[in-house]
Amino acid sequence: MPEAVEIVYDPRKVTYARLLEVFWRNIDPLTANAQFCDTGSQYRAVIFVHDATQRAAGGGIKDAVAQRLQKPIVTEITAASQFWPAEEYHQDYYKKNPIRYKFYRTSCGRDRRLEAIWGRTPRIAPGCAEGHITGARLAPYGFILLWSSSFITARVGLPLVSPLLFVAVRLVAAAALLALVMAVWRQSWAPLRGRWHHLALAGVLVNGVTLSAFHVGMVTENAAVMALVQALSPMLIALSAVPLLGERLRRRQWLGLALGAAGVVLVVAPRALESAGAWGAIRLGFVGVASLAGGTIYFGRFGRGVPLRSGDCGAARRRRGPDGER
Repeated sequence: MPEAVEIVYDPRKVTYARLLEVFWRNIDPLTANAQFCDTGSQYRAVIFVHDATQRAAGGGIKDAVAQRLQKPIVTEITAASQFWPAEEYHQDYYKKNPIRYKFYRTSCGRDRRLEAIWGRTPRIAPGCAEGHITGARLAPYGFILLWSSSFITARVGLPLVSPLLFVAVRLVAAAALLALVMAVWRQSWAPLRGRWHHLALAGVLVNGVTLSAFHVGMVTENAAVMALVQALSPMLIALSAVPLLGERLRRRQWLGLALGAAGVVLVVAPRALESAGAWGAIRLGFVGVASLAGGTIYFGRFGRGVPLRSGDCGAARRRRGPDGER
């Protein structure tokens, strides 16, 4: 179990992004299971996060650090668990024992190592973590807008072409548009190196299998039942993320999931008893839900941290040298 510090802060006075900057600037992110002269797994560098917003911010600045140092970063980002305060003599040790602490810090080579890693630049990537926090807060609203509009366009387009052709056209158009964006903005494919196969598999599950199952069900089965079964996706993803990704849910979130699942069951169950066609819709719906949840969890495990554009928090880093000069 690593030795850790619990930070209680007022976001009106200091941002979480700034705390991350200070953290990274005072650790050695390149050496596993050690910090300066102290060695052992209890000294490994870890960021313990409480929610997805903090994880996104930590991952964003970790990417910035990797870009700047051009070396593998061993610092972990994991879900926070129970915190046990250390004995009283450990608290504010540097204040209670200033001479001993200064001797330890000097003899341990802490400042020499920090300067060797970071130079004299006070900031790592100004604005990077702040941007990830803002993006993480706005992402759910963008997701709702895109997802709801997708259902509407499907209802309009599916009567005109077959479901699988409709899905193929959508995915090819999306791929062409993203490739055009990459070309126009001269984006690098480097962030995908060694990870593209993970992203491809997640994409097949989230987009290919999920959309195919839902679209076929909307045409051949009961569209209303399909839409309701699809509402189970965020619930299944949230439940799966707890054991598989180490995420934590608050009581209100558990209550919301339970109420949402109950609402779907109350509406879908009577329809399922009305006809055999409804059961077909439910089966296809669950295929789509399982694929969407599986792809999302797989991406969270193997694809997290890949920027939407390689220039996200990267353009400034590429223009800066090791000491921050342009």
